[in-house]
Amino acid sequence: MGIETRTPDPAGGIARDLRALFDRAETVTIGLEEELLLVDPRTLDAVSAGPQLLTELDDGGRFRAELSPAQIEIVSPVCSSPADAAAALVAGRRSVVEAAAGEVRIAGLGAHPFAEPWSEISPGRRFGLIERRFRWGARQGGLAAGLHVHLGIPGAEALLAVYNALRGYMPEVAALAAAAPYFAGRDTGFASIRPKLAEALPNQGVGPVFRGFTDYAALLGWGRRTGSFPDHTTLWWECRLHPAFGTIEVRVPDAQAARADLETVATVVWSLARWLLERYRRGEPLPAHPVWAIAENRWRAAADGIEGELVDLDVMRPVATRARLAELLPRISPYAGGPAEERALERGLQMLERPAPARQREIAAANGLPGLVAWAADRTEPGDAA
Repeated sequence: MGIETRTPDPAGGIARDLRALFDRAETVTIGLEEELLLVDPRTLDAVSAGPQLLTELDDGGRFRAELSPAQIEIVSPVCSSPADAAAALVAGRRSVVEAAAGEVRIAGLGAHPFAEPWSEISPGRRFGLIERRFRWGARQGGLAAGLHVHLGIPGAEALLAVYNALRGYMPEVAALAAAAPYFAGRDTGFASIRPKLAEALPNQGVGPVFRGFTDYAALLGWGRRTGSFPDHTTLWWECRLHPAFGTIEVRVPDAQAARADLETVATVVWSLARWLLERYRRGEPLPAHPVWAIAENRWRAAADGIEGELVDLDVMRPVATRARLAELLPRISPYAGGPAEERALERGLQMLERPAPARQREIAAANGLPGLVAWAADRTEPGDAA
């Protein structure tokens, strides 16, 4: 959905139109999108089977093409809980496996660990435009695979305040969800190489603070006037506003293999948003941390995952990431919404003890990188493996 970007009128016009787009939710809602790798069942290498699978599935509402044809995107409906949204993705995984009929496997990893570091480009006008404009960047950026969380927040002003604050917690989410230490056949030393792959495309990383919808309208207007970006769809920040859906979209987590991890990561994002919303409703000023400080934490999260340190942005002091998350998860637990979500946050504490990068390195050491992909596929395809 494109937004016409005239010179913004503070009394109405584009800013008013944007506010209306973000004023649609009546309750807090969640929707999930996951990008899964498509791999050959014999070699476990990436395989460009996306277009054929999408033709077989024939359901554009649930299954979509990605920039790389060696990925497929599964989309949940708008849901009232992370558990329901995760269940919808698991049902989608089963549909993909059925349509693949043993010719293709799916794997939830932030990046393929040994495929050639040069993505093919999926057919379609939008993908063709991205390829022509960004060239090599499209072919590298297309290799990253993520889990995206859409949050509907009641009240446009509340949504904007939650967006501004939620940006500062993206490194914590990234550290918990990190699942891509290997790339191009080598151990990168990172907990997740995915953010570095994504940086081959513009408008990545940390989004700006918007003090009001006039600020957002001005940005969209500038992008269109200068030819820098035609609309919001190429603002690929890890936490961004999404006018088409009227949501906050969190794009920072790596794709997850096991259903339990998928549900836990989604629940962490959901609970953070509900916690911030409740604080806003109580009249508490929410933080809007500076881009440069969040960017430092973004780097730390990608490099070390939960094994390193993050800066506590409220006091600007370093703290062990594991300790930071061990304190944060219980704090947001009262806002999880139900027993299933509370259990998901408890699993988050277990993820701190068995981080995915360490587990993947153990699997790769024992079975090689093809064995790592097979392990991820085994956990992804049933949808409920531990």
